Amino acid sequence: DYSYALDYIDKSIKYFDSINNLPNLAVCFFYKGKIYIETDRTLVGLDYLKRVDTIFQYQKDILPEMRESYQILIDHYKSSGKSDQELTYTKKLLQVDSVLNSNYKYLQTNIIKDYYTPILLDKEIQSTSKNFKLIVYSVSSLVILLIVAFIHQKKKNLKYQIKFEELISGDKQEYNNQDDSVKNEVGNYLNIPEEIVNEVMQGLLKFEQECLYIESTYTLSKLAKQLNTNSTYLSKIINTYKDKSFSSYINDLRVDFIIDKLKNEKKYRLFSVKALSEESGFKSSESFSKAFYRKTQIYPSFFIKQLNKKGLDL
Repeated sequence: DYSYALDYIDKSIKYFDSINNLPNLAVCFFYKGKIYIETDRTLVGLDYLKRVDTIFQYQKDILPEMRESYQILIDHYKSSGKSDQELTYTKKLLQVDSVLNSNYKYLQTNIIKDYYTPILLDKEIQSTSKNFKLIVYSVSSLVILLIVAFIHQKKKNLKYQIKFEELISGDKQEYNNQDDSVKNEVGNYLNIPEEIVNEVMQGLLKFEQECLYIESTYTLSKLAKQLNTNSTYLSKIINTYKDKSFSSYINDLRVDFIIDKLKNEKKYRLFSVKALSEESGFKSSESFSKAFYRKTQIYPSFFIKQLNKKGLDL
C-alpha cells in the first residue's frame, strides 16, 4: 500500500531530521525513492536515491540494503545513454563496496554487480592495482549472477507473455452467467425476495452494459439507491452472484473496460497510466495499477508495451 507507506515514511523523515539521525534518514529516502519509481514517478524517485548518496558522502557509512540505490541510478543512466552519470555512480558504488567490505564484512559473492561493462572495468578497476581482489570477486559474481538473473528474467517474461496472450485472445468476461433457477435458489437462501433479486440483477446488467462504472464517484450506497434497493441486499447479491466484493466487482469492470479500449482503440495506448486510470474511473494511478495487476497478473505498462511491440490493431 504505497500511499499508506509514504504517509508513515514522511512522518519518520520529519522525526529523524529533527534529531539529525542520518542513517535512518537514508533508509527513509531509499524506500521513498523506490516507491516513487514503482509508481511511475521516476525522476522524483531518483532524486530521493541521490539523497541517500549525499548522506553516504557526508558520513562515509551506509547500510548494506542501501547499496541498491546506486544500482538503480546506474541502470537508469545506462538506459538513458548518459554514460558520464553512469560512470559517476559506478565510481561511487565502488566506494560503497569498499566501506561495506570494511565495516560489514559483506560477502562479495552475494553482491549483485550487473552494471560493470568492459569499458568501465578498463577505466575504473583495472587501472588501480589495489582493487585487484575486487576485480576478481566482481567478475566472478557478475558471471554467476548474470546467469541467475537471465534465467529469472526469462521465467518472469514468459509468465507475463502468457498472461498477455490470454488477455488479447480471451473474450470479455461475462458477469451474468447464472440461470434463473440458480438465482431464485440463492435468493431464497439469502432471504431476499425473488423479485428484488431479479430487479437488482437487471439493474446490474444495465450498469455494466452502459459502462456506468467508469464514474469514479460510485459507491455501494449510491448504486443501491440507483437500483432502488438497500446496501445490504446489493452487497449480498454481488457477493453471491458475482462471487466478489463490491470493490472487486467494480474494479474488475473498470479494468476490463480499459483493456478493451487499449486492444481496439490505438489512441488509448498513447495515454499515461494516470490518464488511463482517470478514464476508467479510478481515483489514482496507484489503485489502477494495483487493480490491473490483481486481475491480470501483469501491469498496464507491460500490456501497452506488448500491444505496441506487436503492432496489434485488434
